[in-house]
Amino acid sequence: MNMQVRPLTELIGAEICGIDLGKPLDEATKSRLYRHFADRAVLVFRDQDLDPPRFAAAARLFGKIIPEQFENYRLPEFPLVSSLSNRDLEQAGERRAVRGEDFHTDHSNYAAPPKATVLYGVVIPPSGGGDTEFVSVQAAYDDLPEATKRRIAGLKAVHAYRGARYDRKATDLTPELLAATPSAAHPIARRNPDNGRTGLYLSPNRVTGILDMAEDEGFALLGELFEHATQEKYLYRHKWRKGDMVIWDNRSVLHQATTDYDMNEYRYPYRVLLEGEAPIAAAA
Repeated sequence: MNMQVRPLTELIGAEICGIDLGKPLDEATKSRLYRHFADRAVLVFRDQDLDPPRFAAAARLFGKIIPEQFENYRLPEFPLVSSLSNRDLEQAGERRAVRGEDFHTDHSNYAAPPKATVLYGVVIPPSGGGDTEFVSVQAAYDDLPEATKRRIAGLKAVHAYRGARYDRKATDLTPELLAATPSAAHPIARRNPDNGRTGLYLSPNRVTGILDMAEDEGFALLGELFEHATQEKYLYRHKWRKGDMVIWDNRSVLHQATTDYDMNEYRYPYRVLLEGEAPIAAAA
């Protein structure tokens, strides 16, 4: 198979050409794809033709699929895959509350958060909107002053379903589901075992504070780190087309959905999450 790899920015992202994810791949090709995933954090496959089973099979090239938390988002005909339709959006006053708006990393409140998220563009707005933005938290960590790296070494932030200072609307949970939803403390400086690099593990929609630090001091530090990590120089903005499959490494990037399109237009991707490991602190 004649696979070509085109970097999308200097820091992150690669478009993989010459691969049909709907067909079986040999072990050497699978290994190469995983290496590019580990190195580039965001992989884009254009012009794919994937129904839910083929999409799930393509996602499994990179790991084990874990169930979607909310059953109403699972596809009735193939529950292993969920959807991210803008017709599911809730109204918040006069403004729609978009799932995935603002930079975050998925399900960081889990003890072992998903290592990757995979989307497939089934229906994309004709205006071409609904882009997804990614920032490299590993490049951001690399650029920190050494004094800041020493300051955050060993620090852990507590992640829960709702962040203590996050004011966006979240999907409502029943009291029973909220009680069963996990929380966890994770290192702010997190090492990715697939590439050995350290990144800033931040997710304002989930964080409730830093262990053993006063709340105001902790959120001031987190705010400085978040502002640093989301600078434009670390960013790749993906412009969706029908048939795109995009996978990203939640240990290496933050991501956010954009709302630069007419919400009356239909946007409907498939989505799966891949099993991850308990976050590993960076070496001192």
